[in-house]
Amino acid sequence: DKLADISSSSIELTEGIHVVKNVGQTGKAHRRFTRACEEFARFYWDWCGPLIKASALSLSVISVAALMAINLRFGLLMAKAGWVGVTDVLTCSLIALVLPRTIEVLGNMAWGYQQAGNAALRLQDVLSIEQISHPQVSVRIPDDMTVTFDDVSSSYLTPDGVIPALSHVNLTLRPGTVTALVRPSGSGKSTLATMLARFRDPDSGVVRIGGVDLKDVAQNDLYRLVSFVLQDPYMQRRSIRDVITLARPDATDDQVREAARAAHILDDIDALPKGFDTVLGDDTDFSGGQKQRLSIARAVLADAPILVLDEATAATDPDCEAEIQQALAALARGRTVLAIGHHAESVAGADVICVMENGGIAACGSSEELADQPYWARLSAGRAMEGATR
Repeated sequence: DKLADISSSSIELTEGIHVVKNVGQTGKAHRRFTRACEEFARFYWDWCGPLIKASALSLSVISVAALMAINLRFGLLMAKAGWVGVTDVLTCSLIALVLPRTIEVLGNMAWGYQQAGNAALRLQDVLSIEQISHPQVSVRIPDDMTVTFDDVSSSYLTPDGVIPALSHVNLTLRPGTVTALVRPSGSGKSTLATMLARFRDPDSGVVRIGGVDLKDVAQNDLYRLVSFVLQDPYMQRRSIRDVITLARPDATDDQVREAARAAHILDDIDALPKGFDTVLGDDTDFSGGQKQRLSIARAVLADAPILVLDEATAATDPDCEAEIQQALAALARGRTVLAIGHHAESVAGADVICVMENGGIAACGSSEELADQPYWARLSAGRAMEGATR
């Protein structure tokens, strides 16, 4: 278990290091990894410390040098007394040399058995997670693309107990508007936003589109209504054309090129020897900014009326951030948009800005209406200071 904690925290740290550097959390981000290593060291010492003396003595007794010394010394004495022959002594000594390796193999087998058993338990935990069920046929969904979060609450189960993520959140997203969620990590922004894509269901409360509960919407129908551009988009090992047309496999080449052009990624694709037939992960590997733009192209082609943007520029460099912002602005036009932001400049133009705190919504309004809200005031002041420095 302790080794698994180290592995998971190290993977979390290395995969998210670009985001960590972007938001200036380098000193804090490796704290979980350091804590996991320290806890393992303490646990291992407490477990093995009392056994070290006995282990050292037993290893000394069965060492090759000790076994040879014992066998040859006493064997020769026995041969001199005429009890055994020299060949018997040599044969016994050679057989004794196998003992240390045998004991080592048995020890490694026991350790491997423990690791395998622990891995099996973790796999069982994953496989026993309850799956989200989707109806085969949706109820009729009105043309009204108003999204409502009605008294939504949610929590996470951790080894330390149940941790609340959202508490009785009520929020309405109007068609043709952008609603932004702001607050530092851990306030429930991503949990709330991804509920709209039904990555998870609320523990209580209801999420509706046009008055219809998401639980009554079939999976295919849901993703025709909702598209998303996440902070760290996952790209399958497929051709660029297949990645862009994931939501619309019947799209024509002209439609695919137009979506790529709208996402400001067409020039990068045309520069590749195989163009849209380039397989990601085999023929090439895109940067974080290029993957973001591919994800935007996919959302453009899907043409869903509802859009979720989860800090879509957090992992990009300044050179491509402007292009991504332009692509997102064009994509968001006329849609019901829920956006997550950590920086004032990325959400300042939103129609409604919601400041989240302790799993709830502390304040909502335009940038001007939130001028006196403490957190937004600090965020805006930081934006102004950064702009002056530039």
